[in-house]
Amino acid sequence: GLAMVDGARSIENAVEIAFRRVADTQEMVSGSFKLGTGTAPLMFFLASVLNRFRSRFPRVEVKVITALG
Repeated sequence: GLAMVDGARSIENAVEIAFRRVADTQEMVSGSFKLGTGTAPLMFFLASVLNRFRSRFPRVEVKVITALG
């Protein structure tokens, strides 16, 4: 459980940094991307990041793909 939480936090931080880099380079960002995740618990941690991203970049389509492995 704790390993999963630590991993999810690392992913959340990496995604947040990537979003900031995009925001720093362009005022009006548009486009789409797909984000894959392996398990449902990761979706819980990513939900807050994705909500912030969608608020900042409403013109970017985000598709989240989950796969049970």
